[in-house]
Amino acid sequence: MGKRRIAIGLSLCLPLLATAPAAAQNTSAYTRVDLDQCRAIPPAADDPLESGAWWCDGHGGVPVYVAESDLRFFVSYGEGARDEAAARTTLPAFNRIGETIEWRLGPDGRPVATILRFFTAPGDGQPEGQVLVVTRLGGFGQVCHVGHIDARLTPDANTVARALADRAATIACEGASPPQAGPGDEPAVTANTSAYTRVKLDACRAIPPAPDDPLESGAWWCDGHAGIPVYVSEGDLRFFVSYGADAPNEFAARTTLPAFNHIGETIEWRLGPGGRAFATILRFFTSSGDGGPDGQILVITKLGGPGQICHLGYVDALTNPDANALARTVADNGAGTFDCGRETALQYGLSGDEVPEKY
Repeated sequence: MGKRRIAIGLSLCLPLLATAPAAAQNTSAYTRVDLDQCRAIPPAADDPLESGAWWCDGHGGVPVYVAESDLRFFVSYGEGARDEAAARTTLPAFNRIGETIEWRLGPDGRPVATILRFFTAPGDGQPEGQVLVVTRLGGFGQVCHVGHIDARLTPDANTVARALADRAATIACEGASPPQAGPGDEPAVTANTSAYTRVKLDACRAIPPAPDDPLESGAWWCDGHAGIPVYVSEGDLRFFVSYGADAPNEFAARTTLPAFNHIGETIEWRLGPGGRAFATILRFFTSSGDGGPDGQILVITKLGGPGQICHLGYVDALTNPDANALARTVADNGAGTFDCGRETALQYGLSGDEVPEKY
């Protein structure tokens, strides 16, 4: 089988908000991967780069499929593991896998996800890395990577990985066949769409800076999609953007990136089938202030009820080739279930050197 490298999910945890504990009812089990003890099988005939493939025993008898191709490893699960997205997905850097698979088990003891450590070697003299790969275990067509977490840079990386694994069921694998509807079934849900508005501070209504923030140098109310107010403030050479009538009191109004930054002029609004906005995507331009390279980060903000307007995730717009598409996926899959008061905003996709170790 031809291997197509895909890098999705998490590479670095950015703990801006309170960290959410993993679901209490879920537990972990552990199995070992010793390729010398696994059943070797012939490499895929249509992949000239594949140098080995194995079937190993996983938790509760779940088959584990491991393949090596072009100095990179691929790991998938289940009877149809070779046909799942996970079997075609690996990290871009040369890599090898660790010997321990952590299986996240639901209340009924059924595995819902796995966590496996990959050791990466860039091959250009750069330091080696460690990435925790979180794989969803769903039905046919729903076994795929849902997150990559940098185990060196992320504090409590294993805890973060477990929290993501426990939410894996809410993240659909790309390319999965949609369910077939029969007579009497609910009609298919219309896909989410986008709308765009401009942020021109000169055209917004300026308001006095907050009296309790000596660093705030400006604040503005702007018009958003369908009349939704957009609140923008600047403090200590950093911007804060929030939404809604009570925007200054929401989490988003006191959350920004650590580097000096300014915002782009275009807000992308993600709209549900009914046309209601449930998230925004806004580009932040960052400057390290120490002569380092400038950066661009897409900030995804959840639009919920009171107390539920907050940063949901971050995507490095310079490092990820399809950064906008990835940001939309994060918004669509995460906004509905993300709890602003309990969960941590995460960085999704690949991170570049300009991304700090933590926010």
